Amino acid sequence: MKTFHNSSQHSGGFTFIEIMVVISIMAVVFGGGIAAYVNLNERQSTFNVGESVRTMLVAAQKKARVGDVPAPQAGLVCDHLTGYTVGNNSPISIMLAANCQNNAQFVVNTVVIPTSISLISSPTIKFATLQGGVTGSGTFSLQSTNWVYSFVVDAGGSISDATMVKR
Repeated sequence: MKTFHNSSQHSGGFTFIEIMVVISIMAVVFGGGIAAYVNLNERQSTFNVGESVRTMLVAAQKKARVGDVPAPQAGLVCDHLTGYTVGNNSPISIMLAANCQNNAQFVVNTVVIPTSISLISSPTIKFATLQGGVTGSGTFSLQSTNWVYSFVVDAGGSISDATMVKR
């Protein structure tokens, strides 16, 4: 015996409940992806700023060791280089400057700290020319909402590897 089905009873589509379940699962996956991206973006920003500051310190150390005299700026000439200093220029920037005997200071480089990142500690460190050594050793620390980036400059002038820790 043959059974006939009315085609209007079985449309072959999805029910409203099935569609809502799929949309809910997609929303959870999409939301998790956005949260992971925001966290990664914050981590990378903190790391990049921290590495810029650390690179600036390494540059100051090298310039001081070889006695790299800066080019004249605004009519001032460095008569005798005494060292290179890295320190806060303002709450939102760190500056690398050449120090000369005639009390002239030549700004060589500046790293601007984004508003999303704050300086926890930033000692002013001076690398002496030729004879070596530092004045003002300490720990540099930068902090964002979820991450802390830090490294240490010791009294001998060694710059440690950086650490990146989730808060």
